[in-house]
Amino acid sequence: MDFAFSAEQIAIRETARRFAQTCLLPHYKARENAGHIDLVMAPQIQKMIIAREKVGRVAAPCT
Repeated sequence: MDFAFSAEQIAIRETARRFAQTCLLPHYKARENAGHIDLVMAPQIQKMIIAREKVGRVAAPCT
């Protein structure tokens, strides 16, 4: 059995990492202190976290 990530899985992981490092990390403390997500960022975040179940999404709340 091969447990290595596929090229597609690696690409998804790298895309998510770049997004987190460039868009989320720089101002995370301000968002944390404000207690909410900036509505300007919400559509970008939604695009990054939406995945079909066939690629491993878990139907669980994020809270």
